Amino acid sequence: MKKTWKRILCGALSVGLATTLIAEHVLRAGKAEEIFTATTTTDVAFENVTGKYDTSALSKNNFNSQVQKAKNPTYETRSVIVSLRGKNLVEKANGEDVSSYVDSFSGQKAAADIRREQNEFLAALSDLGISYTYERSYNTVLNAV
Repeated sequence: MKKTWKRILCGALSVGLATTLIAEHVLRAGKAEEIFTATTTTDVAFENVTGKYDTSALSKNNFNSQVQKAKNPTYETRSVIVSLRGKNLVEKANGEDVSSYVDSFSGQKAAADIRREQNEFLAALSDLGISYTYERSYNTVLNAV
């Protein structure tokens, strides 16, 4: 008789645990769909700064003597990191351990939001006919491409 009650109790606990896991999965899926289908707008504005800033000090500080001696140097490649307005993962973690935050549902959503903002920026560049070569994106300490 004792074994029968143990079996019934184990079965009931198993059913309860399975029900809880299924309910959590369904609720998370519904919440994720709601979050990811929400519309967001990112304002992207570009300003032509050609000729507006004196960059001679940058040349002196960052280029070697060969480049500095050239009368009309041409630069084949310019690499830039564009930092976007949105928060990075460290800021979004609000003091929580970042590695734990990244593994959480909220962290995954935050990373997806950052990727979306970065993709919107790159799409805006393309829409404006600005040529670029995408090399890398950053999301932990910077929200940048």
